[in-house]
Amino acid sequence: MYKFSDIKGNDRIVKNLKSAVFYNKISHAYIIDAPKGSGKKLIANSFAKAIQCENLKGNLENDVESCGYCTSCRTFDAGYHTDIIYVNASKSKVIGVDDIREQIGKNIELKPYKYQYKIFIVNNADTMTIQAQNALLKTIEEPPEYGVFILLSENYNNFLPTILSRCVLLKLKPLNYDIVIKYIKSNFSVLDEEVYLYASYAQGNIGKAIEMLSSEKFIEMRNMVIEFINSFHEKDFIEIFSDVLVFEEYKENIMTVIDILYLCYRDMIVLKCFDNNNTFLIQKDKKSMFMNIIESFSLKQLFFGTKAILNAKKQLESNSNFQMTMENLFLRLKEKR
Repeated sequence: MYKFSDIKGNDRIVKNLKSAVFYNKISHAYIIDAPKGSGKKLIANSFAKAIQCENLKGNLENDVESCGYCTSCRTFDAGYHTDIIYVNASKSKVIGVDDIREQIGKNIELKPYKYQYKIFIVNNADTMTIQAQNALLKTIEEPPEYGVFILLSENYNNFLPTILSRCVLLKLKPLNYDIVIKYIKSNFSVLDEEVYLYASYAQGNIGKAIEMLSSEKFIEMRNMVIEFINSFHEKDFIEIFSDVLVFEEYKENIMTVIDILYLCYRDMIVLKCFDNNNTFLIQKDKKSMFMNIIESFSLKQLFFGTKAILNAKKQLESNSNFQMTMENLFLRLKEKR
C-alpha cells in the first residue's frame, strides 16, 4: 500500500530517506513538516515500512523499495504491525503529557517484538503541549538503539528548540504545478478549464486538490467569497463587520477561504495590469465580474489588499483572535489608496 514510488515530488528528501534505509543509517528522530494534504503520512509510512522490510528491493540506494510481501510488509499493510506504533491525541485536539507517557513512555521500555527497530509515528506532533514535549524530550535525548520517532507537523515552530535540535527536520515543498495537473487529469473527470482552476487553488498540494474535487464544500466557499467581493465596495462598515459572521461559518476551512480571497485579488490585479487580457487569469469564468469590480479599485489598493490578506492568513495560523483578525482585514481592504 505505502511505497516510495507513490510519493510525488520532494525528490531530494525521498532520496535521503532511501539512502538512510539502504545503508542502515537511521536517525533516532525526524520531523516531517508540511501543510495538511502534502503527503507527510505517505512519506512517513513508506519510510517506516521500508525500514522494517525483511526483503528490500533494489541494489542501489536510489532504487530502495519495500518488497510488499514479507511478513513485516504484509502485517504493516494489514494495519497491525507490532513494531510500528501510531501516537495520537486521546482526549482532545492536542497531545498531552499523559498521551506521551502512555503511548510512548511505557512502550519504549519494551524491546521490539520481532524487528530491528521500534518506530513511533506521532500524528499532529506540533500540537503537543509543553509538558508533553518535555516528556518526549527525556526519551529522545537518550533513546534506546531500537527507537525511531517520526513527528508529523504543520508548523515546526511550535516545537521546543530542544526538540528541534535533536531531530532531522524535513520540510516538504509544494509540488510542481504540472505534477498536480497531471494527477488531477489522471484521477478525476473534469473539464480542462476546471483542471487548471483546481490545480491553482491546490497550490502544489495534491491532498488539497483531492479534497476540493471530492466535495461540494469548495464550490460553496468559492461562491461565498465571490459574492463577498462583488458586493464589498457597496457596503458600509457596519455591513462589512456583519460579514465576519458569514466567514465564521467556514472557520474550520478558513485557510482555504483566505486562499480563495487571495486568488480573486490576484486575478483582479492581472486584469488591471494586462488590460482585459485573460492569458494569465486563473478564474476565467469570473472575468466579466472581476472587470466590473476593478473599476472601483485602484491598482495600489488591490496590491495592498493582497498584502493584507496574506498578513491575516499568517495571524490566523498563529491562532490570533478570529473576529479581530477578520475585522482588521476587512477594514484594510476597504481603505482607499
